[in-house]
Amino acid sequence: SHMSRIVFIFVSFLFFVNILYGFNLITYDPPAPYSSRKVKIGINIDPTNPGGRPNSTMLNDINTDWVRVEFKDSSLTNQTSSFPFYDPYIQDYINAGINVLLILDYSTYGNAPGINGTTQEWNDYIVNYVNRCTQIAEHYSTYGENIVYEIWNEEDLTDPSASYDPTVPPASYAKLLYRVYGAISSVTSSKIIVGGLASGVPNYLQQVIDNSPSNRLYANGVGIHPYGRRPWPNWPSSNWGGLGTISDLMSQYAQVVPGVDLWITEMGTTDLSVQGIFPYETFQSMSDLMPTVVPINIWFCWSDAMVSNFGLINTTNQPTESYYSFKAYGN
Repeated sequence: SHMSRIVFIFVSFLFFVNILYGFNLITYDPPAPYSSRKVKIGINIDPTNPGGRPNSTMLNDINTDWVRVEFKDSSLTNQTSSFPFYDPYIQDYINAGINVLLILDYSTYGNAPGINGTTQEWNDYIVNYVNRCTQIAEHYSTYGENIVYEIWNEEDLTDPSASYDPTVPPASYAKLLYRVYGAISSVTSSKIIVGGLASGVPNYLQQVIDNSPSNRLYANGVGIHPYGRRPWPNWPSSNWGGLGTISDLMSQYAQVVPGVDLWITEMGTTDLSVQGIFPYETFQSMSDLMPTVVPINIWFCWSDAMVSNFGLINTTNQPTESYYSFKAYGN
């Protein structure tokens, strides 16, 4: 009959579309309608973790524009020791067209004084830290703007633990940022952003500016970690996370540093009931609501081997639903 022929043609068409696009359409079908893709996306990785070191082919498969990598170095001398380890990864990514956000922090030069550090202890530390950062920037200077340096990580935490104390008092961070900005800028064209602010309180950034020479920000951007916030007012639900929306927080930071690029340098969730769609919704909300304010959005993280239940892939390297959701935005 005519009807059965129409059904047959439609089913054949679906089969053809599936062959054409692979099975991602079935695994993750993004909600519609949305505007075109206006922001760049990235993924947090960790080459020092066997489960956290995807090669460029794996990364190009998820359409990522950036990787974020913490540059770890255990040497407390004035010589950087871990170039032979990181060089092949950085070269692989950049040669494949993937930009690198390199974090320079308490793991780059150890023994940071932390939240209880005195001004003098921080001043002494800053000398060694800036020396290390300058060597790194010089070493990778040929990559120019394909590398961006993120200065520190979660320095604004107000209640760090004994096992994790990334906190830098605002006046000391102002000095650290000013010194490292001058040093890195003298050896490379690579840009610099403020490390991932995680407290949700933009006043820390204001205090840094107030403590800086000429009361200005010595950076080309600001990294933010809006954990616990939702992409849309009513998704996943009108009270999910209890902290409001990502765009609310970004707007608050934009008032402190108008015209400065804001980056999401970590965002993720272990709420497995919504995690699958979360990367897509996060990227799309920034793309729709504030693409010029938040042009780069970096998800946390590549693998559950890095931090349990956060990964795009699990500990046996199988993709989770969030893998396909991340990839769908990049498509």
